[in-house]
Amino acid sequence: MSESDLRPDRGARVSVRITRVGHGQTLYILSLSDHYQGLFTHWKDPHSVYCPDDGTCYWRKCQEEQIWKGYTPVLFWNTSTANWLPTVLEISEKLELDLRGKWKRGQEWVLTRAQELDRKKKPVRGRLAVVQRPSENLPEEFDILPVLSAVFRVAHVKLGKQNPLPMPQTMLPFESAAPKALRPDDQAPASPEVLQKLRETLVGGFKLPNDPKNGRKP
Repeated sequence: MSESDLRPDRGARVSVRITRVGHGQTLYILSLSDHYQGLFTHWKDPHSVYCPDDGTCYWRKCQEEQIWKGYTPVLFWNTSTANWLPTVLEISEKLELDLRGKWKRGQEWVLTRAQELDRKKKPVRGRLAVVQRPSENLPEEFDILPVLSAVFRVAHVKLGKQNPLPMPQTMLPFESAAPKALRPDDQAPASPEVLQKLRETLVGGFKLPNDPKNGRKP
């Protein structure tokens, strides 16, 4: 697909809605903004309710758990119509960890969520596929507040809340000998010098006891 295909068809308009990645789904998106913004919600079956987090939230006073969600304008690839459609992407707490420090306008991301085979919910994961498309060939980012106000049924939605989840700590594995209890005959591992002599023996071949080359007299 050429870059010019990203220009919207002025003859057809579509409703902008919120898009979530469901279980067993893969979503291909193109970012239109350099940032995403978050807010807090509470889960009240069968849907989420907005939490202003300013002391006025009824559900917050009831000690209901706060759930962070992020939102940003994107285009998603519609496989049935073979074109890019505008939508507001909903970002979960776990997905935001994959996007943090990387998200920029003009990037292509592949978002996936494993099939739910048990009662445990699977997280949405994100993979950066294309680092940057030329910005001048992209549509302008659009205002997401009207969409959020309609979904949460509130007149004013305040964004700017940060994801409370910290980045997971990562470290390199430590290369060393296996535990002593797992080594055959409880022997210490061979030293580098011993291993080198073994390699030289295997490469040079074994010598018979009466071989003159081994320094013995026949």
